[in-house]
Amino acid sequence: EVNARPVVLCDPNRNPGRFAPDGTPYLIDTACFAKPGTIGSIGNLQRNLIRLPSIFNSDVAFFKNIRWGEKRAIQLRWETYNVFNRANFSDINGAMTFDAAGNQTNTSFGTPRTTRAPRVMQASIRVNF
Repeated sequence: EVNARPVVLCDPNRNPGRFAPDGTPYLIDTACFAKPGTIGSIGNLQRNLIRLPSIFNSDVAFFKNIRWGEKRAIQLRWETYNVFNRANFSDINGAMTFDAAGNQTNTSFGTPRTTRAPRVMQASIRVNF
């Protein structure tokens, strides 16, 4: 019994505000998907329906140039990427499994699988001559 696509009942991109049993937030409304009613029928799920949350990323760089004679200089530099350390999700678990009654059995469906890089800081000293 293989069905190509599930049936979409509502807009899955609205904020579900629910959490999986392990405490991970759902990024989509998982109740919007159902198993097609008969064997061989194809659901109405279209391509690219699911939208991930927006990406919020702020980077900061501070530097100080210090002259050292006429032709030489030293640059002290501090850079921070993703200053506010916000979790930016890059993928969700899209594996839907249904039981015989048509209920979703994968409790992690709709939860994030991967995130972008957390806060990263680096310091450098550059000598120009």
